[in-house]
Amino acid sequence: MDDRALLVRYQALAANRRHFELLFFAVVAFSAIYGLAIGAALHWALDCSVAGPLAASTIFGGGGFIAHRLLKRERSSFVAMNACWHKISGELLPAQGSAAGAGAMSRVVVSLYAAGATPFVLACTHLIFSS
Repeated sequence: MDDRALLVRYQALAANRRHFELLFFAVVAFSAIYGLAIGAALHWALDCSVAGPLAASTIFGGGGFIAHRLLKRERSSFVAMNACWHKISGELLPAQGSAAGAGAMSRVVVSLYAAGATPFVLACTHLIFSS
């Protein structure tokens, strides 16, 4: 490919990465706010103390799954974008094992999963020990 086509490809990959990154943050924010709102509303509206945490844990778990998939798409776009940039600039690609680490976005996904697991475990222990 010539340099002009590589630059167009790089721009398309950068836009793709930005799109998935924005969706990631939108899903995390929506899941956190919606999970807390539904959990609190069900907890206060119903007389059952288990329905609110179970609904919130389902929302947090689903949001964590979607955020995880969006993060994988964002990272694959970054890897393709990085490879395209190295072709344009003529630099050598770094070794495959030289990743910087998990990153903050991975920790956000883990915290969404943990926020989904915690109310579920508490609700189940309440059901078990209240019987």
